[in-house]
Amino acid sequence: MFRLLRQLIVLVLLILAARHAFTEGYVTEAGVRRVVDWAGPLAVPAFVLATAVTCLVLAPLALAVGTGALVFGATTGALYSWIGAVLGTLAAFALGRYVMPDLAPRLGQGRWIGRIRDWIEARIAAHALGFIMAAKLSFFANSAVSYAAGLTSVRVRDFALGSLVGCLPGVFMLSHACEAVVRADSTAALASHPAILGLVAVRLAGLGLLVALARAS
Repeated sequence: MFRLLRQLIVLVLLILAARHAFTEGYVTEAGVRRVVDWAGPLAVPAFVLATAVTCLVLAPLALAVGTGALVFGATTGALYSWIGAVLGTLAAFALGRYVMPDLAPRLGQGRWIGRIRDWIEARIAAHALGFIMAAKLSFFANSAVSYAAGLTSVRVRDFALGSLVGCLPGVFMLSHACEAVVRADSTAALASHPAILGLVAVRLAGLGLLVALARAS
């Protein structure tokens, strides 16, 4: 709970800082565009790789998605962010599956990845694909879920397909929400922006599906 609260506080502070930087003119779209033009054809692959690394190191995905929305536009940036996020979650899953198995016994019940692993393992027998999809709807590209899933018996195909589909709505909503942070006229307008409401709806839908699958297991 404390970890979740800390992440929420950091996210709110980042949103406020980004909004202040744009409203005060410290960062401008023209300046960002000059950086992209300078990077040339390397801009897109570099961004996709940076997004994947962001997922691998458990950094807030909003940082990468917000950057993509600013640099490439909300929709195009969301597409690049989605590709990077999926690559990052697949890499985390592969690390969990092929590199971390020897560490699993040491994780135990007292460690958070161990707890997630055990919770997934107990519920994937009949609903593996649905569970992974629901987890990604709820937590997007959260790599703790990906690392933990790699330590379970979930099939690579189920994890890959669940991640591809499950990450898509949340990343697109998050990208448009990040753009709204910059462009909204007021905090009240931001709070009622369709992208913000959609972002909340996607998370709630994922959580609802998780609960339904857990009860059905």
